[in-house]
Amino acid sequence: MSLDDWILALHVLSAVALVAALVLFWVIVVAARGVGAEEANRQFAPLTRLGTVTVIVGLVGTLVFGIWLALSVGGYDLWDGWIIAALVLWVVGAGTGQQSGVAFAQGDQRRGVLLHAISSAAIVLILVDMIWKPGA
Repeated sequence: MSLDDWILALHVLSAVALVAALVLFWVIVVAARGVGAEEANRQFAPLTRLGTVTVIVGLVGTLVFGIWLALSVGGYDLWDGWIIAALVLWVVGAGTGQQSGVAFAQGDQRRGVLLHAISSAAIVLILVDMIWKPGA
């Protein structure tokens, strides 16, 4: 296996971690319905910490290894449209995901769910972009 193969494997593993964390947060959102914000924060704190660490690992890994691949693999450039789209969606997903955590911590479940849904949609669109590479 070449170094690029290893970097691709780490990029994909990071994406799996990110998706797993998003699913974990959806499980927490559903499980916390009807529970007060303080009670939900107390009950789900260990899972929330695990999800947060996993999101960070997934976001950093996908970004670092993805840029590395774009620069290293022949035929791809960092300014390809599908890579720029992925980077923009990455920023949207990371930003709205972080803001959803703030909203949930403040007890604003409605806003938290909306922001988490936007973050999840951005990550799914990145996966679609990475699989089909439109314009590549």
